[in-house]
Formats: sequence, C-alpha cells, structure tokens
Amino acid sequence: MPSFDQFVHQLIELPEVRGLQSCAQRLRVRFAIRGGVLRNLLFNFESLKSNGSSLYDLVDPFSDIDLVVETPSDWSSIAAAITESIPFALFHRWEAETEEVVRATSKRFHTIPANRLLAWFDGTKGLPPRIELEGLDVELRSLVEKPVIRIEQDLNAKRGDLRPFDRLLDVLRVSRYLLSFEHIPRTMEPAELLDSFRFKSLLEFDQMPQGTQQFRDMRRLELAILDLVFTARRWKPVQEALQVCRQQIPSIWLESSPLLSRIFYKSGLDAGSGVGALLYKPSTTSVLRSVFFDDSRETPERLRRISTVIPWTRVRSGGHNPNDCCNYSDFQNGVATVAWRGKENNLDFTELLPSRFATAAAPLPSRAAYVEGRSELDQTVIPIPGFVRSGPALVLRIDHGYVRAFMNRNVTFYLGLLPSEVG
Repeated sequence: MPSFDQFVHQLIELPEVRGLQSCAQRLRVRFAIRGGVLRNLLFNFESLKSNGSSLYDLVDPFSDIDLVVETPSDWSSIAAAITESIPFALFHRWEAETEEVVRATSKRFHTIPANRLLAWFDGTKGLPPRIELEGLDVELRSLVEKPVIRIEQDLNAKRGDLRPFDRLLDVLRVSRYLLSFEHIPRTMEPAELLDSFRFKSLLEFDQMPQGTQQFRDMRRLELAILDLVFTARRWKPVQEALQVCRQQIPSIWLESSPLLSRIFYKSGLDAGSGVGALLYKPSTTSVLRSVFFDDSRETPERLRRISTVIPWTRVRSGGHNPNDCCNYSDFQNGVATVAWRGKENNLDFTELLPSRFATAAAPLPSRAAYVEGRSELDQTVIPIPGFVRSGPALVLRIDHGYVRAFMNRNVTFYLGLLPSEVG
C-alpha cells in the first residue's frame, strides 16, 4: 500500500487532475473530486503504471466522475471549463453535489472508508492550487496507508432511516468492492455478506413502488448488478454472488426487468465465452436503455470477415429531424457505454493498447434502400467518435448520435472495435 505522500504524488501525476487544478485556478473556485476514482486509485495503487495512467482508467464501466462543489451555482461554470479544457471529458458523465449533501449522505448510507476520501482543488487564492485531501469522519492517514473493506455491524440491521431497497443497494455495493479488490483486507466474503442479508425476510420489500419511483429503483438495481458483474476480478465468484442474489431478492423485482430477467432466469450468463452490456439512450428524448448480450449469436453475414474485439453489438440512434439543416451536436443522444468481459481468468484486456483500435459502426440499410435493393454506402463500416478503456473489462464509450448525423436519418447499426492499423 502507498505512503500518504506517494498517494498524493500519484494523484497529481494524472494529467486530468492537473487539468482540474487549472480549472479551479482559472475560475477562482474551490471544488473536490471524490468517490470511485479515488477509491480505485488507492486500491489499485500497486498495479497502476508509474506514468501514462489516466483518471479515466479509474472510472468504473457504468459510473460517473463525482465532484463536490461549495454552491450549486458553481457547477455550470466548472462543467463548461472541464468540457472545454480536459480531453475526452465529454465521453464521461460528470456529476456534482454540494459539500452539505455529500456529508449528509455519507452518514446515511453504508460506505467503506475509501469512499469517504475527498481531494480538494482551491483556486480562490489565485495561486496554483495544491491538492488537499480530506477524510469524512475517518482518520485520513490511516485511510490511505492501511486501506480496508470494513463491513459495519449495522449493515444488515433493520435501520429505520433507510428503505429496505436502499439497504439492498448498500449490500450489493459492498459486495462489488469485495469482488473487485480481492487483495484488500476484509471482514467478510461477498457470498457470505449477500446470504446474511436475508432479503426475503423483509416483507415490505415484496411490494414494488409505483410510477417514477419504480422506474428509478429498477434502474438503480440493474446498475448495481451490472457493476457487480463487470468490475469483479474473477468470474466464478460473480456466479456465486448472483446465485445468492437470485435466492434472496424477491422475484417480483427480477422478473419485472428484461435485463435482470435474462440474467437470472433466461441463462444470460451461460452462453458464450464472455458477457457484455450496453447502456444508452436510443434518442434524445428516450429513457436510458440497458441491453445484455454475449458472443453466442450468429454474426451478420456481411460482417463475418471483419475482426472485432467485442461481438458486433446492435445499437439504435434516433432523433433525426429532416427539417433541421444543423441536426447534430456532439453527444446529443448522450454517451453510449459498452462493457465486455471474458469468463476465464486469463481473458481480460489489461494488455490491450486502446490507441491501436478504433470504434466503428456498420449501419443497416434504410427500409427504402432495402426494398429497392440498393446500397447507401460503398463502405462496409465507418469510424465513429469513441473512447476505449482497457482493463479486466473492456469499456467503450461512443457518441452514437454521430452515426445518425452521418447517415442523415434515424439508423440502427452494429458497433465493433477494430484494429486501427492494417498490415
């Protein structure tokens, strides 16, 4: 584990962190980074490269980059500065909460000590801002130099200040950390933790909320399961943990989600050499959609000779307006995120060099072109804006709205990851 000074030095060495320092100085504001990127930097410290690492390497597949601001009014100017000055910022989601909200939340929900770490950038004095670390209700130096995944005694207790569903998410979150960081000392194993919760004993959890709350809770549960699957180091513990989840989580929740139903009841994890998930908004006005897939399905005939690192993945890009001569702007449909992982211990993507691969789209013909038997493009595939992150799971973040603009129509296409050099 790092010394306190080594941790701070490694944090400062990340080029995007130096960019955040510059944003704070230029705007003369004070804000902090927190959450998963700091936890992942701390827990993966020994395996990170001494140089060449990026803040984006520390972002979990379906997570955002969390910031803390002093006042809500600061966020709009900070967000603009980040997207204008930090490369690839638009390929990631950035979210901000006020310091007051963060402190209150940290007391309500179970968090491991590493999640209580904040790194502040203070640009109010005009000088190059130093990074100031802070620990919320934890001893800072011990947090950094002796990290541990400590499971609090009341995690499984029936707490009156939390809904049963929120306590379930707490358990799934901590289980994910146990599966992701197997080398970090812990007080309980994931299957044991999940089994001890006894979800079905919570009678009030058998009833699903209605309306907007139901949709929000279902999406949070789907993301919690996807996080568990795609951040875990090894596949067998994932299978064991999900088996316990199937036994413990009331079936009404698992059966009400097409994604969770496929994972838990339709053998979604059994077929193929790996599993993948796609999270995106098909159009500007649609809700977030989640898709689970594997490599057992037959590849479309015209793409079988084109080698791709991930299976060709079907994506839709809508929202085209034929009356708008300028009908495209960057990330108008948001970011589409694809994660792919193998099932064998040696089938990860740690050694893959993202700079040698490119995201590409293979559009399907429009209905009119299909009926008339004509081809819209001579090209089989087109390159599209994308960001690739290697690691135990391969992560692609793409601007799928670009394909719609390129084709000048609503389009369904296959997404692939192709070698950028031939020969």
